[in-house]
Amino acid sequence: MVNSIGLIPRTRLARIPKHLRAAHEYCYFLHDECLRMLAEYEAARAAHITLTFESAKEAETFANRADEFNSIEALRLLGYENEAKKVIMNNLTMALVADSLQHLFEGLRCFEKRKIIVGLNILRKPLNDSLVYLSWMLGDETEFYNVFSSNSPNGLTPSVMNNRRQEYLDKALKKTALVNVIDVQSIHNYVFSRSHERGLQRLFQHAVHLITAKHVEFKTSEENFNFIFKNPQDDDIYEAVYLALPVVMIYFAHITFCLFKRIVEPDLGASKAFEVRTILGLQFVEGGNDKYLIEQLGMLKEVKCERCQHLTSITPRNALKIVLTDKFRCSKCRAHSEIPFSYAF
Repeated sequence: MVNSIGLIPRTRLARIPKHLRAAHEYCYFLHDECLRMLAEYEAARAAHITLTFESAKEAETFANRADEFNSIEALRLLGYENEAKKVIMNNLTMALVADSLQHLFEGLRCFEKRKIIVGLNILRKPLNDSLVYLSWMLGDETEFYNVFSSNSPNGLTPSVMNNRRQEYLDKALKKTALVNVIDVQSIHNYVFSRSHERGLQRLFQHAVHLITAKHVEFKTSEENFNFIFKNPQDDDIYEAVYLALPVVMIYFAHITFCLFKRIVEPDLGASKAFEVRTILGLQFVEGGNDKYLIEQLGMLKEVKCERCQHLTSITPRNALKIVLTDKFRCSKCRAHSEIPFSYAF
């Protein structure tokens, strides 16, 4: 398995177990891809809509009612329900993704500092809560909007959603390019299952609560508080986290990507590059089929080092480095060179 690829400075990776560093960097790559999309959409004001009124009088009426109520209510009062829905869904998408990315970033940074329990606390909100709402929004936008606009907050509580959580995940997954890459049961087990031995739910519960007694799977041991006496130098929690997190993060990234596509359709090449890089990255990180994956990059063997002109050596480490960073390290002089992999699409 690849140890690291240079996406993050080595000084930041020093406390992460060596064999899990590539998985950690891959999770950061997915975060950064989503952040880049968010920034581009915000800069382009993509969540805003342009509306042409039928007459100057209608435009004046809208302006007056927007002053009296708000722009959403003004649109509804004038019969522009579809436009009101689009504004709400666009802004919900942007806000939920932005909030999730802030938590994901801080959680990953905590892992770099061996503050693993704090990191789990921070990750719980975007993965345990926001991910379900984003999945519902993608999987069945009409149903979500109807509940959000007519039965909020009662229709959006965790107790209501828990019974249909896997359904939301399944519907959303089928709308992404991951439908043949990961399965919904894995996502559910990794994030929400109480009984899955390598899932995140027990870790989340123990990180958030000092005492857990309601469910036998989470029950605090006798004469103890959850994680209070946990040795921060132990690697067992890292093992569990990075078994699950790359799969969960690629799901989050693709849900985000598809929701952004609903706002404004991206360039076809950019879409293809996102899909190929994220999926190849996951396959390299999970390991076990490096030979086949390296063959997929065979066309890059003719690329030469910028310093010594030595031909590219497509090792597993270089392959992942190329996919995630558009760079490779020369096997002869050790210099790093740019390689426009993401622009090939």
